[in-house]
Amino acid sequence: MFVLDSSEKIGKDNWEKIINATATIASKFDLTFARFGVIQYQSYPEKIIKLMKFNDDKSLAATLAKVFYKSGGKRTDLALNTTLEMFKEATPRSGSKVCILITGGPSAQVYTAPGSYVTGEDLLVTPITQLHNAEVAVYAVGVQEGLSDEDKKTLTAQLGLIASKPTADHVKEIADFATLLTEAPKIANSSCIGMLFVI
Repeated sequence: MFVLDSSEKIGKDNWEKIINATATIASKFDLTFARFGVIQYQSYPEKIIKLMKFNDDKSLAATLAKVFYKSGGKRTDLALNTTLEMFKEATPRSGSKVCILITGGPSAQVYTAPGSYVTGEDLLVTPITQLHNAEVAVYAVGVQEGLSDEDKKTLTAQLGLIASKPTADHVKEIADFATLLTEAPKIANSSCIGMLFVI
């Protein structure tokens, strides 16, 4: 399952880089066994591609290319809730469940009253705990382009919370979206290691 950030700070050009990187990562899995799903999120998540099989890399890449950019806020917590929903909705089968999150910044805080808010980290705790308890291997990829030093620190903390353990094997921080494209094969290799097939 790919969970892709299309929030306002991403922008259309970088969104295209995210889609191209996603296609590259997906192409490294064995299409004989793998099913793929895509959640696109900003202020709210959308189930763009429900878990399904593709016959070849070209049909997969063509389907991904049709996912157009929509901007908004950044509610990673809601996207991860939807990720678990999509795994539950899929026809059960044996195999590994993998989630690859690609985000361009920390999840937003939510204001509950004037001067009162819930942090992005606190909002992530429940969906992440549920994903980990459901034995979903979560890989978290964060792109730092355009972020302040404070946001970079917050992103690092959130990626560490989101990813499966050991964190060093499941977190990838990248300087910019151009580098995301070149790092996509390495991200794919990390997420494929030790997995016979993907749900």
